[in-house]
Amino acid sequence: MKRFTLATIAISAVMATSAYAEGEKTCDTETFSMVIAEVENARADRKEAAIEELKMAQLKLEEGDNDACAVHLENASKAATIG
Repeated sequence: MKRFTLATIAISAVMATSAYAEGEKTCDTETFSMVIAEVENARADRKEAAIEELKMAQLKLEEGDNDACAVHLENASKAATIG
């Protein structure tokens, strides 16, 4: 189920970031892909928090808030790698 969620986030991010391709690059497809890879490789006890941050990043991206998206991507990355 978590892989499905991550795949859904990745696909949505690719679609949504195409609209922002010429804007700020801190919340882009490449960054989403990198963070998703970190989350997939995270310890089981860290994945849930990291996935929640990815969901929030996706929501903020869809709302057009690249700054908040970037913050949530950073939080997801930290959640996945702490420990």
